[in-house]
Amino acid sequence: MKTYFLALNKSDFNIVGNVWTSNALDLYSNKFYNNYSTKRASTGLNILGDHTFVGTEVLSSASTLGEGATPTNYGEIVFDDSQRRLLLFQ
Repeated sequence: MKTYFLALNKSDFNIVGNVWTSNALDLYSNKFYNNYSTKRASTGLNILGDHTFVGTEVLSSASTLGEGATPTNYGEIVFDDSQRRLLLFQ
């Protein structure tokens, strides 16, 4: 489970009387955090097979979280063994 900490302040809300509302928050792209792995790219590694950008090189000397993890220069890709992997053949 992921935990997110967002430093919201009064200006992030629409305040009417005692009711505070806000627009939807995108946890993967907001003013505090940008998850570049949600972007598609024709360059870089194609580890996931769908051109999701995960980095430009595999770091063979980096330590990993465990077996099934591939460290790249933009972070570590961890494959969840409990999920089915779909391979696309063209």
